[in-house]
Amino acid sequence: MADGKVVSASFWPAPIEVFDKSSAQQAKYGDLEAAMVSTAKAVKEAKPQTIIVMSRYKFTLQDGVGYSPQAQLRGSVEDGAGNVYKIGMATDNLMNKAMIRQGNRIGVPLENILDSMPTISLKDYQLHHTAVIPLYYLAQAGVESCQIVRLTLGKLSYEDLYTLGLVVRNAAAAVGRRVAVVGSAELPAVGTTEYEKADNEVLSRCVMQSLREQRISYIQELGYPPKEEYACRAAAFLLGTISGCKAVSKELFNGVISDRYYGLTNFEFPL
Repeated sequence: MADGKVVSASFWPAPIEVFDKSSAQQAKYGDLEAAMVSTAKAVKEAKPQTIIVMSRYKFTLQDGVGYSPQAQLRGSVEDGAGNVYKIGMATDNLMNKAMIRQGNRIGVPLENILDSMPTISLKDYQLHHTAVIPLYYLAQAGVESCQIVRLTLGKLSYEDLYTLGLVVRNAAAAVGRRVAVVGSAELPAVGTTEYEKADNEVLSRCVMQSLREQRISYIQELGYPPKEEYACRAAAFLLGTISGCKAVSKELFNGVISDRYYGLTNFEFPL
């Protein structure tokens, strides 16, 4: 197994409801959960040493990308029955430092999120559920002995976030890490008005088509919608990490459950 490269990339949904086995809607999440289990197994087969995961927090950076310097990162998801699912992993600070160096060279700055927060609370230190959910399924699949890098995507252009993907690849090569990139983000709700329904359908379709065809142009043409733009930015970043890698996109889920769009795409890399 070659070192120093991106060996896995995937775009995950963030459905808290999938954990709520008591919910009347739970049966609808069966196919989506199966897709997440399948993706986690595919990530395991890639044998990553470091997992890069996205985790939003309350105060989104305006013109940079945030990284977490904490030695240990933790998060949890609570279901409707009061059960709490916890995850905790060590930070790959060597990869963090390599990404900071590469980002400075290319012009995509990485900032310590703890220096950027107007207020500090326990919640600010914790992983967002968009990170906890894929990490939980990866742990269930037996992905072990991995460190993580937590990124918070700021309001950069799609082009800058695409370039950030190149930063990841250069950093992985510099430190000899096999890296799995988990691009987790929520697609929009279906919407209530006809205007919302039309806009949200277009957004969801553009994100999934960009991933399917590995072309950033679909979300570039969409522009910067006032809501749910994080999914577009996550997709742009993910596409940067696989550019030129001859990865094959495999769409495992794309549909509506409980009035919300969900999509999951895994990229298979040549050996």
